[in-house]
Amino acid sequence: MIEGMRILIVEDDSNNAAYLANQLNKLAYKTIDFATSGEEAMARIENENLPDLIFMDIFLKGEKNGIDTALEIYSKVKIPIVFVSAPENLFFLEEEKFIKNPTFLSKPFDIEEIKKAIKDVNMDAIKKTPEYIEADRLNKVSKYEILDTPPEGNFDRITKLAAKLLGASTALISIVDEDRIWFKSRYGFKEKEIPRDINLFGSSFLSKEYNYYNKGHYASSFITPVLAHESGFQFFASSPLITADGHNLGVLCVIDKRPRQITDEEKLVLKDLAQIIMDEMEMRLAARKAYRKQRDFLNIAVHDLKNPLAAILGFSDLSEKEDQLKTLDEYNGYIKHAANNMLQIVEGLLKNSLMELDQVKLNCIPLHFSEIVDSVMIGNKTQAAKKGQKLNLNINGDPIITADSVKLGEALDNLVSNAIKYSPKEQDIEINVFEESDNVFFEVKDRGPGLTDDERNRAFEKFSGLSAQPTGGESSTGLGLSITKKLVELHGGNIEVQSEGKEKGATFIIKIPAASVEHKELLLQEEDL
Repeated sequence: MIEGMRILIVEDDSNNAAYLANQLNKLAYKTIDFATSGEEAMARIENENLPDLIFMDIFLKGEKNGIDTALEIYSKVKIPIVFVSAPENLFFLEEEKFIKNPTFLSKPFDIEEIKKAIKDVNMDAIKKTPEYIEADRLNKVSKYEILDTPPEGNFDRITKLAAKLLGASTALISIVDEDRIWFKSRYGFKEKEIPRDINLFGSSFLSKEYNYYNKGHYASSFITPVLAHESGFQFFASSPLITADGHNLGVLCVIDKRPRQITDEEKLVLKDLAQIIMDEMEMRLAARKAYRKQRDFLNIAVHDLKNPLAAILGFSDLSEKEDQLKTLDEYNGYIKHAANNMLQIVEGLLKNSLMELDQVKLNCIPLHFSEIVDSVMIGNKTQAAKKGQKLNLNINGDPIITADSVKLGEALDNLVSNAIKYSPKEQDIEINVFEESDNVFFEVKDRGPGLTDDERNRAFEKFSGLSAQPTGGESSTGLGLSITKKLVELHGGNIEVQSEGKEKGATFIIKIPAASVEHKELLLQEEDL
């Protein structure tokens, strides 16, 4: 479990809830909400601000006890639960067949037991329950945003083609919802949807295997013997619509009222058509994600540019009304600061655009790594001095690398300037350079706000929304670390971040390959000339 996780406490004793919250806060976890009943707990999770973990009292006031509430939660979302009660009540959990190997915390609460419970909470047992599996599948159905969309030519052509190629009167592209089977495309079939429990379609629409039925002979058990009598259908063949991560959304099927055999070649045709459907849906999902990403990108850019632009206009307006030269100089300083912030934002956006288009070209030559480091130090000393910070540089040896000094310099500069930006005033920043196992390391240690485990995992994503804030009013685009990662990787290296948690600082480490023996010799020969 991650440090800094967000926790919901479901406990009807306010004193117990407050004490548990206090202990969790000491462990750097965040209590986001409380609930005193099962009904309240369900209301807390039926929104987008879901917790990462729930502490659930077994005996709750109201119609739902803790076990019933947990089972309902498991059927809807993937949230692990630590059950809480007196030790003698553990047998209630052990008798509950749907909750395997539950994680149990005894009252009164001990901080070490709390830590162990969080560590031991077992998601594997939850993932094996039918309720969880179906909730996970429905989650995936929702993400494709396909349900209740209007008919589309691409899909209609596939059902028509399937019916013609397999000589059937009906072809359907189905998506299985919670209580219905909805048809994205239907050829030779009038209904837009049917109840999920109809015998004909039952479990076959959730099978991950090919299914086939032909009047009295069926290759799977999904159809009852009374099928032909009840529906008139005497032939059915289907191929599942499986996502890249193994979720079944529904099937492509062909149906007929006359019995017939199906060849191996026709089975392959049905399978290929089902894959074409999934390829189309995957491309649409990727396009929606790209659009939303671009939209968010533009929204953030506009927001970031709006503030410094408003400051420039505001101070410009004030300067027109002031006569004293000293005041005008002060306003000009503010305007310059705001303009520099805008320039940094624009430069960050332009760099990101180049990265997206893969238009960054490196001009790599053998060079002393210390040359790049010295340039970065000179460029950042003034800003550090303004905040009373010192940059303590330690270089072990004289590493030689093959790199683009400008592009790699941008990566190193971003780490140092970030350390200055997010560290408190009067705090020193340690920079270490050393060579080890044919790699050169550039390490920046700060005493800033630190990172949770979750933030460390997202640190190099664009607009990752980390909690750290600049300590001197500096600007931030949310792109710097993602650009740094790309520049480092272009040099064949990698970057990582280490942090023991909030308020414990962070260490960013760049590792790039040392120059080859041939390149080192070439550089030393040039210097001897």
